[in-house]
Amino acid sequence: ITIFVGQLPKLAGFSTDGTTPASGGPSLCNIDAILFAGHRNVPLSAEQRRDLVAALKDRGVGFVSLFIGTLPNTDWPEMHNILGAGNAASDVHDPFGGASTFINERPDSPFTRHLPRVWDLANGAVYHPDAYTRANIDVLLRKDLSKLAPVADYTRTDGDYPVAWTKMYGKAKVFVSTIGNNEA
Repeated sequence: ITIFVGQLPKLAGFSTDGTTPASGGPSLCNIDAILFAGHRNVPLSAEQRRDLVAALKDRGVGFVSLFIGTLPNTDWPEMHNILGAGNAASDVHDPFGGASTFINERPDSPFTRHLPRVWDLANGAVYHPDAYTRANIDVLLRKDLSKLAPVADYTRTDGDYPVAWTKMYGKAKVFVSTIGNNEA
């Protein structure tokens, strides 16, 4: 499996038919997954955006987004469809403080089977997802809000706060984690 870690602009712009070789480095033709740590508006041309979408939807290139990849991407709304969520309109940072208790909703998943059913993480700040529905994402971990006071503009009426999930985007398997700033 070839995983590319780098800036998407260096990847995109090559044919996504899976056979056209790149002339000068990795391309969307010869990788299996992208590790995305984009920060806010990643500068992608219209052609690069089309190539990325085609690589994910048509070829099934995997997409792994680290916590910072969920930051606002206001100039390309399709990123929200790839990730399965937008971000909080007021502020993306965790309003409940640094420590977190996570509920492992999918202990059978290869992504979370190594974690306990309830995971307490000191300094476990997460970014706050929004504009999602559980019909479109498979929640692996969620922040336990049961002992926390509600915070205006952050606490959904359903009390849901996913912090790691998977979803399909065309043929692509997408994994998103909003947990960051902590080695654990």
